Amino acid sequence: MNTTTATQLIQSNLSRYTNRLHFFFSKPKVKFIQHMLFGMLASGKVYLSEIGRSLGESIPLKKTTERLSRNLGQEGFADELMEANLFLQKRNLRRCNFLIYDGSDIEKVYAQKMPGLARVWNGSKKKTTNGYWWSNIIGISGDGRSIIPAYSELYSLDMESSSENQKILKGIKAVHKVCHRDVITVIDRGGDRRKLYEPLLDAGIYFITRLTKKRNILYRGKLQNVQRLAQKMDKPVTLTGVSKKNNRWVRNTYQGGACRVSLPYENDNRPYKGNSIWLISLHRQGGGYSFFLASLPDSIQTLQDALMKVFEGYGHRWKIEEVHRQIKQDYHLEEICVRRYEALKNFIALVFVMVGFLFTKLKPLGHNMTLLSRLNLLYRRKLKEISGFIYYKLAAIVRICLSGTRKNRKRTPRNAVNSLQLILNLDSY
Repeated sequence: MNTTTATQLIQSNLSRYTNRLHFFFSKPKVKFIQHMLFGMLASGKVYLSEIGRSLGESIPLKKTTERLSRNLGQEGFADELMEANLFLQKRNLRRCNFLIYDGSDIEKVYAQKMPGLARVWNGSKKKTTNGYWWSNIIGISGDGRSIIPAYSELYSLDMESSSENQKILKGIKAVHKVCHRDVITVIDRGGDRRKLYEPLLDAGIYFITRLTKKRNILYRGKLQNVQRLAQKMDKPVTLTGVSKKNNRWVRNTYQGGACRVSLPYENDNRPYKGNSIWLISLHRQGGGYSFFLASLPDSIQTLQDALMKVFEGYGHRWKIEEVHRQIKQDYHLEEICVRRYEALKNFIALVFVMVGFLFTKLKPLGHNMTLLSRLNLLYRRKLKEISGFIYYKLAAIVRICLSGTRKNRKRTPRNAVNSLQLILNLDSY
């Protein structure tokens, strides 16, 4: 495959992908979405000026930027985009065994007057900073190799009337509507909240949540702390996992155990609506304990099956961290700067729709395009460079291929030649 062929494939795939949005939006809105997605893919930036420059329109750049900015301010556009994105990814999401939820942040250290700016917790720096909360959900395919961006929402609690818990539940329930019934949502320790457990159990949504040390649970009719219960629990099953540490793959061995527990009522030591859930305990050899609360499908009845399902599901959780890192790094997401809160929410939704196109529609072409000799993206000349998280290279390939093209290039019509046309000599009549 040469560069010209790769460019044509990217453009044709993008056109087919966005044309399906006509089920949800009018023609002008679809055109706006096409321009935004093309501009972000070609420039690798979230600056409106760079996106407008990538379009290569014949009008002044200022007019292009004003048009994009005006369309970004549509109220409620972000929710419509997420509904459309779930429609675009519905076939892929129905093949998923796990959904991964994670709350991230968009840091704006030097910003002072952006609307809705609030104090958020930056987990990587272990401190609070100015920014916005960013809620995301991805799907993991049955074989664990494909990542499907499903839902994203940026919000500020200073600008919204709903709480963080309501935002989390809104996203999880929206994605579950298009997935099969037995899909399991994986949540990290930040989601260990009673106000999440009760609505999820009431809605019949299966979940795996890593617990904090302060959680108390009902075991055999008695309220017990999960840390003490997890430590004294029998652990007859040996599990082996692989994790990445200092750019090296390390093999870890775990001893695991499980038991049936119940979530108590808030002010009463009775099982919440009689729901029986699993408490999973994992002890890493030479390390500490991890414990999980899991509501699993009825088909999982044995201790070993429950352990394997939780071990597999939580093992995929790190992939959403890679997605966050890739978006922030390749598209400079934290440099986003618009003057209206609605425009900011809509911009982030467009970024996630663009990432969905990149992860699902272009990944099958990624291996062939990575091997293009002109791009020279295999730095170590080893095949393992295209066997893992290939999306960094894929974003670079798309940016290189589209950087020399124009979205609004006018095609010159060819002269019509019809060899079957009859030639009549009217002079003889």
